[in-house]
Amino acid sequence: MNPRHYDFIDSLRGIAALSVLIVHLGRLTTPSIEAPAWIFPLTDIGGTGVLLFFVLSAFTLSLSMKSRRNEANPLRNYFIRRFFRIAPLFYVVMIATYFRDIYVFGVWQPWSEVLKSMFFVLNFFPGSEQGFVWASWTIGAEMAFYAIFPLVFMLSKGLSSSLLVLLLSFLVRWTWKFFIFNKMGAAEAAAFYSTSIIHHLPHFIMGIVTYHVYEATKHIKLNRIACFTFLLALPALIFTLIAYKVINYYVLDDRSTSCSLLFSIIIIGVSQLPLKAIVNRFTIYVGKISYSVYLIHANVIYFAGSKISSLLEGYDHSGWKYALCLVCVLSITLALSALSYVIIEKNGNRLGRNFIDWLNQKKMNYIKC
Repeated sequence: MNPRHYDFIDSLRGIAALSVLIVHLGRLTTPSIEAPAWIFPLTDIGGTGVLLFFVLSAFTLSLSMKSRRNEANPLRNYFIRRFFRIAPLFYVVMIATYFRDIYVFGVWQPWSEVLKSMFFVLNFFPGSEQGFVWASWTIGAEMAFYAIFPLVFMLSKGLSSSLLVLLLSFLVRWTWKFFIFNKMGAAEAAAFYSTSIIHHLPHFIMGIVTYHVYEATKHIKLNRIACFTFLLALPALIFTLIAYKVINYYVLDDRSTSCSLLFSIIIIGVSQLPLKAIVNRFTIYVGKISYSVYLIHANVIYFAGSKISSLLEGYDHSGWKYALCLVCVLSITLALSALSYVIIEKNGNRLGRNFIDWLNQKKMNYIKC
């Protein structure tokens, strides 16, 4: 994929990462530091950035699958690349979290929980679905989707077939929800359902649908005013009205569906009209390091953010107090994430490429023999 041509993807990843950080700022600091009341609904809905990650993930996987379809052993290479993209950083954070829990919180994580996280199957066990690594439930859902993506993509060969697969995913989700809510207590079922791959499967498949729409429209130059109005401004307005609870948040029996649909529209809009307010050097860079931002930010907020919040506790101007804490937390998170990206993520990806090259060379040597 041409890196410059797909800057809009990194930018949207960056915005998703920033929105998740912002929503956690008010939830993980002690004493709690919240955004001013007038903007709080927008910051509080920032958790939907996870849904944008899911839609973008399937969208980029589809682009990658197309560009690499002619390489030798594409399926094998796909799984190797996915593992080395996710596992190295996650394992480093998991080990750090294990010892953090011992020395800071006095908690020894059971080996059963460690193994569930290590093999990315935590979402399949009620009571373990959140994981002991903060925010790791999304990694479990992502890895579960990686496992089935080649099959789902094969079934979604075009726009019409991908829409049928999307409809099927909704039917599976409704059946799954009915089943577990009749087999478990309401609280346990809600926690298990909300983090499960089946619940989020439609969001991922929306990314595949978005890919097919993108492929069908990328060479069509849409009217700039119409594109801005209907693919950017209107979805943003609807999202804002949802945040302020002016309109109903529930579509197709699940409040997350409406947001995923809006994100799909916005992806097409930004691909056609990459406004500088969205696609710029800052958002592109945050997008490149967004995986590190996602795994690191919660600890920065809990420890550094709480310290900063304590120092500002007597400050009367809540808006400036919130902004100052946000800037400090964001600066620390981005600095640590930049290091993590260079030291761990890039080397992990390189290790995956080297492993693929080694396998290819081994095969060539076998053929020569």
